Amino acid sequence: MSRELQALCFMAGANSMFIGGKLLTTSNPDKDTDAALMADLGMKPMTMGVAAPSISNHHRRHAHAVTGVSG
Repeated sequence: MSRELQALCFMAGANSMFIGGKLLTTSNPDKDTDAALMADLGMKPMTMGVAAPSISNHHRRHAHAVTGVSG
């Protein structure tokens, strides 16, 4: 999945991502790639037991800057 599609998924409400070397038979991006995407979108990993915040207008504008798609 492209960076742009991942950004759109988060804008649409996705609140998680799979991590690890392999998902069934498909390789996953390494953790540095995922961390860079999250940083570019202005997101931080949550800790266990913390409720997911709603996406802010700042994140929507930043995602637009990354993808060129407004949300």
